[in-house]
Amino acid sequence: MNEIKVKDIWYVKFPYEDDPQKSKIRPVIVLDKRNDSLEVLSVKVTSKSPRDIDGVLDEYEVPIFNWQESNLIKPSVARISKIQLIHQNAFLEYIGKITDKDWNNINKKAKSYFQLMEQQKALD
Repeated sequence: MNEIKVKDIWYVKFPYEDDPQKSKIRPVIVLDKRNDSLEVLSVKVTSKSPRDIDGVLDEYEVPIFNWQESNLIKPSVARISKIQLIHQNAFLEYIGKITDKDWNNINKKAKSYFQLMEQQKALD
């Protein structure tokens, strides 16, 4: 198995939100990997268009413009709101690497999303 690295795209067993015991094989982008942990921070990739919420596109659904260069099989979107820690054992097959342009868009939105989550936690 290839070493898992930041910016990689892999097929993984991605757990369902409503039943984490079940999973679907889907691509993810590796956002962060710590050497002292067996879990990898990953963002879900989908071929569905960005979701429309009351006429406004979800700002945390980032189109992957260079999907072909990244070895994805169809136009794709990174769902930033679906970031999860995934155990390394769930990583099945290396697909490719996200381009720098797409990485910058995804990373910027992920940082913004994490800041929003921290603000919401502080309010609770």
